[in-house]
Order: sequence, then C-alpha cells, then structure tokens
Amino acid sequence: MSTTKDLAQLINATAHLQSEGMLVPVQILDARVSFGKIHVQVTPVGGEGNTWVDRERVWLQGDVTVAPPLALIRRV
Repeated sequence: MSTTKDLAQLINATAHLQSEGMLVPVQILDARVSFGKIHVQVTPVGGEGNTWVDRERVWLQGDVTVAPPLALIRRV
C-alpha cells in the first residue's frame, strides 16, 4: 500500500497503536512514504498531541497488511 489513493484511505481512520506493551486507540491524521516505508501521523483518541510512527506499529480492524497485536488477539 503506497499509492496516493491508498495513503489517503488511512486518513481519519481509528486504529490501535502498539506502544511499550500497551494498545492505545488513535486516529490517523496523515500518511506519507519516507525512504520506502509508510509512516502515519497519529493522535490519541482520549488525549492530546500527535506523532509520526511506522505504519507497522498501527493496526486497523480487519487489517491484513499488519498482524494484529498479541494483546488484541488475547482479548478476543
């Protein structure tokens, strides 16, 4: 997934960010390709601030390009 249309589809999606053993619900604000890797700018759903992270750290429901985090699998 790296075409402009594919990246645009990520914007405003709600996802889960894996961070230091936690799953944080986030909203994707923007997406870009840098040095051949996809990065997304995220903001926490229940907090403040934003940051750019590697797309592989963000999981969307039904995502087949990134494996779901283990913590999410255990909950199901």
